[in-house]
Amino acid sequence: MKVLVADDDPVALMQLSARLKSWGYDVVTCQNGTEAWDTLREDGGPRLAVVDWVMPGLDGPEICQKVRVGTNLGFIYVI
Repeated sequence: MKVLVADDDPVALMQLSARLKSWGYDVVTCQNGTEAWDTLREDGGPRLAVVDWVMPGLDGPEICQKVRVGTNLGFIYVI
């Protein structure tokens, strides 16, 4: 399963992505909310996203709102 991890803190990004990779997930990382949103909209994009609450560009709640309304992406689970 492809998982998106979005966080502007490089240490948190590295630690969480390393843990998910060790569990067998295909991890995609982003350092800001705009990049995360673009990644979620890609064909074959991640169906699970772990996003930071406060990031440059779009923040976590804004990404949740965009996923919830106005998309035809199917189910995307956001943590």
